[in-house]
Amino acid sequence: MLHLRITAVVLALLCSLPATAEQAEKRQRFDIQAGPLSDALVALAQQSEHSLFFETDGLATLMTSGLRGRVTVSEALARLLTGHCFEFEFIRPRLVTITPGCAPAPREQETTAQTFPRAAPPQNHIEEIIVRERHPTGARARRAGYELMLPLDVIDATEIRLSGYQSVAELLRYVPAVSGNSTSTLISNGGDGTATLTLRGLPASNTLVLLNGRRINSDALLGRSVDLNTLPLGMVEQIEILKDGVSAIYGSDAVAGVVNILTRKDIEGLELAGSFGGAERGDLETQNLSAMYGHQGDGWQFNAGLSYYNQGGLYSRDRRLSASSDDRVRGGIDKRSSATVPARVTVDGTAHILRDGLAGLTAADYREATSEDRFEYRDFTSSIVPSRRFGLFIDTTVQLNPDLELFADVFATETNATTQLAQVPVFTAFEASNLSIDAAQAFNPFGVEVYDLRRRITELPPRKRRNTTQNLRAIAGLRMVSDNANFTASLQSSSTWAVEDSLNGINASRLQLALQPECVAPCVPINLFGPQGSIDAQMLDYVGIQVRIKGRNQMHALTFDADWSPVRLEAGRVEMAAGLEMRHEALNFSLGDLLDNGPLIAGGNRSGGDGDRTILEGYAESFVPLWRSMDDKRHFGVQLAGRLSWYDDFGYEFNPRLAAHWRILPRLTLRGSIARGFRAPSLLQLFADGQQSFEQLNDPCSNADLVSVFVGCSQASDPSLTQFQVITGGNKDLEAERSLTHTFGLLWQLQAPRTLVEVSTDLFAIRQRDVVESSAQFIVNRNAQLGAFPERVTRNVDGNLSTINASLQNIGQRNVTGVDFTASMSHTLRDQQQLIIAMNTTYIGEFKDKFDPDTPTVDKAGSFSDEASGGLGSLPHWKWNLSLSWQAQFWQWHYNVYHVSEVDELIPILRTRRTIDSWTNHNTHISYFGPLTRWLRVSAGVKNIFDEAPPFSAAAFNDSYDGRTYDITGRYLYLSLEKKLD
Repeated sequence: MLHLRITAVVLALLCSLPATAEQAEKRQRFDIQAGPLSDALVALAQQSEHSLFFETDGLATLMTSGLRGRVTVSEALARLLTGHCFEFEFIRPRLVTITPGCAPAPREQETTAQTFPRAAPPQNHIEEIIVRERHPTGARARRAGYELMLPLDVIDATEIRLSGYQSVAELLRYVPAVSGNSTSTLISNGGDGTATLTLRGLPASNTLVLLNGRRINSDALLGRSVDLNTLPLGMVEQIEILKDGVSAIYGSDAVAGVVNILTRKDIEGLELAGSFGGAERGDLETQNLSAMYGHQGDGWQFNAGLSYYNQGGLYSRDRRLSASSDDRVRGGIDKRSSATVPARVTVDGTAHILRDGLAGLTAADYREATSEDRFEYRDFTSSIVPSRRFGLFIDTTVQLNPDLELFADVFATETNATTQLAQVPVFTAFEASNLSIDAAQAFNPFGVEVYDLRRRITELPPRKRRNTTQNLRAIAGLRMVSDNANFTASLQSSSTWAVEDSLNGINASRLQLALQPECVAPCVPINLFGPQGSIDAQMLDYVGIQVRIKGRNQMHALTFDADWSPVRLEAGRVEMAAGLEMRHEALNFSLGDLLDNGPLIAGGNRSGGDGDRTILEGYAESFVPLWRSMDDKRHFGVQLAGRLSWYDDFGYEFNPRLAAHWRILPRLTLRGSIARGFRAPSLLQLFADGQQSFEQLNDPCSNADLVSVFVGCSQASDPSLTQFQVITGGNKDLEAERSLTHTFGLLWQLQAPRTLVEVSTDLFAIRQRDVVESSAQFIVNRNAQLGAFPERVTRNVDGNLSTINASLQNIGQRNVTGVDFTASMSHTLRDQQQLIIAMNTTYIGEFKDKFDPDTPTVDKAGSFSDEASGGLGSLPHWKWNLSLSWQAQFWQWHYNVYHVSEVDELIPILRTRRTIDSWTNHNTHISYFGPLTRWLRVSAGVKNIFDEAPPFSAAAFNDSYDGRTYDITGRYLYLSLEKKLD
């Protein structure tokens, strides 16, 4: 296969490069003056962005000769502590404890940067946080150990490599806290190649995604949330996931949580990497290549990276579960399309279809249609979307003087995805345009006007939708750093351009003319009544259309951030932070031929949209230590934060946050928070003129038994219809969605000579109001049952749904509660071997959703409802990840188990409930880095070891399973290569 040939070439090239032993820690430049040892350690921590825990009294009288040059943090600590009876230990990658004992000699080379064996810490060890470090996600103040106060998941570079995942979206979709309607390339019909993240099951717009702590542009077509596919995984150093509401820190969107993606820094020399894989069945071939280069000069630093990602496609017909849309044998319904070839024609209430071998010139050529006269559209649809991505980043820092530095970075990406759908279906009774066929139309054999004709235009190739997105972000700024304060001023400009080309479509306006007797040149009458092939090239040239939609999303921001330590209380240092941000956002749609030539049939038509807004925000935050015990083993502190936001479209929002942590025992900490949050309506929700889509809906009137019961059903509708035209649009009067979040948890840590154990449990509750809703299914249900929304629901003369107007309103409410649980144990074995066991679990106890104040609350926890039906996706009670890792001198091995608990669903039309089975996925990864491969890291892995197919779903719109929660790929094999050149 192609990827194996590429692998062989890359392997040969990399193995031919000079061998260099990769250091476990990166060398960096230090300039630490001689003087008190405590001051030297503070300087080391600030220059390396590490946190140091040590007893100040024990170091008060000690001196050091200082340090200048490029060394690792371990070497720097060893040199500074030489001659003094102290030892250090990394208990986390950037968290170091210094305890009484004998300091280790400088190490020439370390096999692990995380574990430095030492004797058990003395019982009278006193910890004091002395260093202010890079602030973690969820805080602006810089305080070592701050992340212990927050329900924060950290995925570091080692975990990313051991996971074997090739994209940010793929990695994050398996985080247990992610549920609901996140999108990815696993979504074909209804997707556009983008990928989003949905923490807590809330829509993606409720999770704020940051790049290096700063906002990212939203997708330029839908404009709802960040497209994760624009963030190449090869450029990522670490991902921090804060599972808490922090609008007080970051402003809008930080309702369910925040995901902060940190790119590579301090790269030494040239690094090359390549990963190649494919499904065991021979499809979905993937290549992922990257090149990183970094150099540190005297007073300056430069990093750059290139990445290329190419993922092959997968068709629905290539997997047993998705090959057929007739789900009756599995307990579902027949979802095959009633738009058939030859056409299905309804006359006088009876559906007819052309007899085999006849031309359809007279009504006698037709027979009565049966329930088996359907079209299998999955013979043509893509299940996993082929995609290709390019990425570039450059960042540089120039030290103007010891306290002032200039920084700048540029980030650019391009993504391409091609979705394939079955040929255009024509439903004359359900389009926005009147497509009834006149009795005198040239090819109408029935002699009466035909309102309901359903035909698949198989004379055209399958529809294709090509999505291209380009993203450019540039940031420049100044940073002042002193012993007691930091100040940063920056200017950011971000632009995203998106183009969507729809190929092999039908122009509704021209088709309307072609179905009338007045169709004269250049109009060409079209024959929808004949067998396949009755629509000739001339007809297709007249009605065919290729359309292009262009979108542009821009954001410009000027920010000022400061943090300092104004005073030291008896219980410790007070940390403060404050800042201002001015932001301008703009969104524009250009529809080109779509407006000139008429709407696109079955193409998800969109209308224009153009809007912008200005935002001014100011925030303040403080951490105040209120109490510390005499032995310093117990303490209590609070975080106070608030952010005032002004939007020129809806006004002011103020969001405060109060968080506290209380170490009640030396190893047990309680933590909790209460915070207000908000989500500003997107520019698309405000300014879009209107959008047409075809959603999978369940019409209650299709059940004949309910017609006499439901006041909105005048007659039974056609049960073979499952997709209907839905019209949505923007609303300039929308207000912000508002939320209130509570969290309460505990963190327990146990540190032994060779073992570190951490266990955390956090309860969360999110209450939302004024939620922007647009549920076509809800409107249809209420209209059928009670006759509500008569102005929004249109039915044709046969009682079938024609259009549903589902405009946006601030009417929804949600209450979500649950528990997060994490546990990890790191144990050092003999010969520097390390064993790590970790578990991450999320339990959603309730997900109460209320469409508007007049409707009953529905608890959707433990259920599935497809987004194509206006649902929130899969909201399982339980999701968990369990992993086992082993590291030796040259080897790393990782085994992961991912589990999703069962959910229930409502079977369309049948209106009965069934259970979607639980799903468990096993993955493994092994890598070698040592002299046998001349210090080329070679890794291999298997995803879905047991080839576990996703569970069947009767309500899923795509491929009979929920592609937002499960993966239909099957067993997947990959090989990765990494080489570093100093």
